[in-house]
Amino acid sequence: MFTLRSCCRGGVDIAFRQSNTIKSTRAVGLILQNKAFSTEKRSTTSKPRNNSRGRRLGPVEQLLQFANRKQDSSIQPTAQTYQDILQSLGYLGLSKEAWAIFGDMQACNVVPSIANWNALLQSSRLDCHLQQHTFSRMKELNVSPNAQTYQILLTRLIEERHFEMCIQLLDEMPSFGLTPNQVTMERLIVALAQSGYPRLAIDFVDSFESNTLQKLSVDIWLDILESAASGYYETGVDRAMSVLRDRHIALHEGLCLTVLNFVSRLGKVELAKDILQQLQNLGVAMREEHLEPVIEAYLVMKDTKSALTIFYSMLQLGLSPSSATLRPLTLAVRNDPDLLDSTIQVVDEFQASGKPSSILPYNALLDACTRRGELTRAIEILKTIKSKGIPPNIDTYNSLIHSCASQVNKDVGTAFWNELKDSGLQPNYRTFEKLIQLHLKEGPDYEAAFFYLEEMKSYGITPGVIIYEDFVKKCVRFHDSRLTLVLDEMKEMGYGISISLRRFVEIGGKGDILGLEPSASKPDES
Repeated sequence: MFTLRSCCRGGVDIAFRQSNTIKSTRAVGLILQNKAFSTEKRSTTSKPRNNSRGRRLGPVEQLLQFANRKQDSSIQPTAQTYQDILQSLGYLGLSKEAWAIFGDMQACNVVPSIANWNALLQSSRLDCHLQQHTFSRMKELNVSPNAQTYQILLTRLIEERHFEMCIQLLDEMPSFGLTPNQVTMERLIVALAQSGYPRLAIDFVDSFESNTLQKLSVDIWLDILESAASGYYETGVDRAMSVLRDRHIALHEGLCLTVLNFVSRLGKVELAKDILQQLQNLGVAMREEHLEPVIEAYLVMKDTKSALTIFYSMLQLGLSPSSATLRPLTLAVRNDPDLLDSTIQVVDEFQASGKPSSILPYNALLDACTRRGELTRAIEILKTIKSKGIPPNIDTYNSLIHSCASQVNKDVGTAFWNELKDSGLQPNYRTFEKLIQLHLKEGPDYEAAFFYLEEMKSYGITPGVIIYEDFVKKCVRFHDSRLTLVLDEMKEMGYGISISLRRFVEIGGKGDILGLEPSASKPDES
């Protein structure tokens, strides 16, 4: 049997009895609730009360010490006294002490009420398992829960993202004639949306509003929209946008960007226009990240003219689109070769209309030709570029050399390299990577590949491990004595020898050159 004197072993002893000094038992709970986690402002003239060991007592301990002195009082605590104490302990989250008081309450033959059980549930809110145990005990004793019971349980489960248990509790509530309150449902719906479950969030909105005839806060639809757009859930985006339009709710810029990313993948051009209008209404200056998704959305719909209209508008606005801006154009033309001629015609029209000139659309088309292995078309586009008086950049020549490497046309590739040098452009890593690949492709004549390797280093560009592995494989295939030099240089660069490359060398009969034991054949993660 618990007693009030010893109910909190290892903690502060809790012992409350009614006394003539404390006129209202509710004051006990209020003092605990208001002072437990606050710092009491003390008068400069008052002296702090100390215990027998000289330690300063806090306000709660002072109250409890006073209550302990009344332990021998013959006045029986009332149910309200116990409720005030349990409610305060629930507020503080002191489950151990709350259970001790609950045990003393039963020992004094005070029948627990649903409010007492709810206080126990509230006190164990920091321990989900203890809270569920308390609820199971209620069921065993046939204690009928009320709306507050489920609110306490759902609040904790929502915080822990235990959505399956939330659904189970919501299914139980109608059997007791209960419905969840609006605040709890809004928390659940927001948590579902933020956890990536927009479809389930919308289902809960529909279910709650149809069964209770209450309207949830419109703010939850902002979370649902963000979740649906991030997960490319088209129906959810359409539904959320419809609700927000009807209630005249504007999106913030971050959410606009999320929706723009969504429309860029699905080609929802009309929605993209709507979002751009909202950004303008917010007074946001147009930037690259606002317009690039719109370009992609048009290209998903194969509307190259509208996409390029947006691109040239970016130039007129003084923005700085990059090669990545028109990468969707490359993919569109690669997948549909019929778009190539019509797109070139559209670009020529924009150039002739006095729009700011740019090499980027032509580079995007060159890259598409490269990916399709159409070197002849790539050369034709280069001629068009020169005829328009637009100077090629390094990306232009990289695409052309890449195309030559795909078709193993060493003579044309070398000509493009010479043209690049004569133009005064600075080659980059991709330039040398494609030149080396071109001359390592076929046949025993790969001396030029070593030349470009040295050129690469002369420009201060460090060759990557993939380039060295290509040289190793070529040397092994043709029993080239320079294999040792290549492997030594790899080690100097800090590159490890992968298991697959080691096996390749061993199959070629050069396994002893590596000078490594089989047990040391793990690849270098760097």
